[in-house]
Amino acid sequence: MRPTATSRRPACALPHAHAPALAPAPAPAARRPLGHSPPRGPAPAPAFDFQAASASATAARDSLLASDDRAAAFLAGLRASATTDRAFATTSDVRLAAADSGAGGDALPLAYDPAAIDAFWARRPVAVIQRVLQVTTAAGGYAARLTWDRASGGIKAPGAVAARAAELRDVLTSLGPAAIKAGQALSLRPDILAPDAMVELQQLCDKVPSFDDGEAFAVIEAELGAPPATLFKTIGATPVAAASLGQVYKATLHSGEEVAVKVQRPGVLETVSVDLFLARRFGVFLRRFNLRVDVVGLLDEWATRFYEELDYVNEGG
Repeated sequence: MRPTATSRRPACALPHAHAPALAPAPAPAARRPLGHSPPRGPAPAPAFDFQAASASATAARDSLLASDDRAAAFLAGLRASATTDRAFATTSDVRLAAADSGAGGDALPLAYDPAAIDAFWARRPVAVIQRVLQVTTAAGGYAARLTWDRASGGIKAPGAVAARAAELRDVLTSLGPAAIKAGQALSLRPDILAPDAMVELQQLCDKVPSFDDGEAFAVIEAELGAPPATLFKTIGATPVAAASLGQVYKATLHSGEEVAVKVQRPGVLETVSVDLFLARRFGVFLRRFNLRVDVVGLLDEWATRFYEELDYVNEGG
């Protein structure tokens, strides 16, 4: 039997469906005028207003300092704002103690020599004991009061830290140049001291009590061989600055040239050397404990620079 005729459409062909609508062609881009170059990259950012930003930062800082006394003290300490180029404690009741070298025919070296200094003071045990008593009396009393404040909680009272720091400043001042130098270095350590304490100790940089003007003029006469009134056309009756090692007078030579006359404190060499002698002996003792830091080596390096400051002849040259 003849097969029945069927559609010629292949069996796998899909039935006819509506063709999908084609997307409209994009409109042609508008032509740019001749001579016009297309923009390249993003538009430039507006210029930064440094003046406005600085004013804003200043206002924020002032607002912070007005609301936070500790922040204000911290910044004052970092800026060393407690120091000036004019003020110093001429009317302070604190006086620097001087060590007495006692009798003896030998003399202290003018350059730092640990062996010579050790030999000098080893022959003067009484003078060394007197200096130890000076230091322990002044420092021991302060340490006892500070310990009591910490134990009783009094150190947390408003202004207590600044008050104890001011007392420490007076103690260091009374102990002489070496202690003052140590306090100056400590005043720049915010990792050790509270901000209020930093501000107080920074006064050691230029507010050290001056010594008697009569003593100063006697030193000038002894060193230069004539009274100050003869050596200079004019010389100030009071010092214009005082530091740990001496004080400065403004004077005018007979030629009309203005000069600064720097006078070293009486007994400063003895006081500095005996303090270094005691500190070095203590450093040698600490070597028994195998510390990671060579205390004696650090002390010798510091003392060498300290002695250079004592040499006014070299400084003036």
